[in-house]
Order: sequence, then C-alpha cells, then structure tokens
Amino acid sequence: MNLSNEIYDEIGALLELETDTAVQQLSRDKVHYYLDRSLEIGRLAAKNYESKSIYDLYQKNNILVEELLYDSKFTKMYRKRAEIKKRNKEYIVTLYTKTIEITRQSSDFMRERLQMKMFFSNEQLKQLYLAHEFYHYLEFTQLGFTYENLEKIKKKTFFGKSILKGLVPTSEIAAHAFAQTFCKFPMYPSLLEYFDLIFFKEMTELQFVELINNSKKIIIDR
Repeated sequence: MNLSNEIYDEIGALLELETDTAVQQLSRDKVHYYLDRSLEIGRLAAKNYESKSIYDLYQKNNILVEELLYDSKFTKMYRKRAEIKKRNKEYIVTLYTKTIEITRQSSDFMRERLQMKMFFSNEQLKQLYLAHEFYHYLEFTQLGFTYENLEKIKKKTFFGKSILKGLVPTSEIAAHAFAQTFCKFPMYPSLLEYFDLIFFKEMTELQFVELINNSKKIIIDR
C-alpha cells in the first residue's frame, strides 16, 4: 500500500470528514467539494511559509510551547498529540511527548506490516504536530475558521429545529494538509491515528484495508 500516493490524502480527509454524522446527508458532489476545498486551503496556506522553520515561526509569533507526557484524558481510545489554547493574551501549544513516541512506535510497526519505505523520527512527528497547531493559530488570528469559510449545511438542534452550521472537521482536514505540505511529510497525517489503533489491537489490518478500499471507491466515483 503506497500511502504517499495523493489519493490517500483524499481518503484520509474523507475519513476525517465522516466524523461528523451530518456528512451522511450530503450528495457525493458536496462531499468532494468539502474535501477539495479543505485540502486546497491548507496546502495554499503552507505555501506562504516555504523554507521556514516551524520553530522560527513560533518564536516570531510569540507562541509558547510546553511539553507534557500525556493529555490528562489519555486512554488507549483517546490519544491527543498536541493542542493549542489561548491563555490570557498568549497562545500556548502543548505537545504530548509520550503520545508522539507511541505514534512513532506504531508507524515503525506498520512500516514492516505494510512494507512501507517511510521512516519517521520523534523530531519529525514533533514538527508535524507543531505545524498542525500553527495552522489552527492562523485560523484564530488571520484566516478565520475553515469551516466558517466554506458552505454551511443544515443541522438539527436538540429541539428539532434546523440551523445552518459549518462542518468542523474541515478545519482538521486543512490543518493536516497544511502540516503535510509544510513539513513535506510523505503521507496524510491523520492516517497515523489508524496505525495507533492497529498497534493497540483496537483495529485489525484487514479492517484498515477494508476501510481504505471502501473510502477509495467514494473518492474515485466523481
């Protein structure tokens, strides 16, 4: 499985988009609209920072970085690698170093299983997640939230009323695309999360392959 092929970027983005159940009501054309635009927005934003160091960008924008072993909510089913928060007037990105190390281990494990040629160090993954959170910083300060800049869809409230809301996963799709482009990362970053699931035996390799193949059919059917 050549996960560096661009079609797997779209597959990873589709799996992210489908975390919002409202996607089920969308036509195939609309699904592709959200995928294409989100990926494009993230990639184009990254082009503005070509040849830049992520550490220099953090320093220039006065973004603080703190490192903790785990997020306080860490479980095998919930593994946050990084997050950005605003405290008073400062933006702080927290890196969860043990979780990142687990992702490195799972990628090593899957490299052998899927016969992949790519290898990721802790430092590469650390910079990848810093870049991901930098995109969210840009959303906060310059770009606006990706999901607010794309077409909104009707969603039902708890009271049964319909309101227009953005698809929040599009922000994650754009952030992954930004990080992948900025870091020249050889695969769509969210797929690493499935490596963790397989590593922890929460998903089998066969289930992963089936998930990828089913998503591929949607991507190809334009």
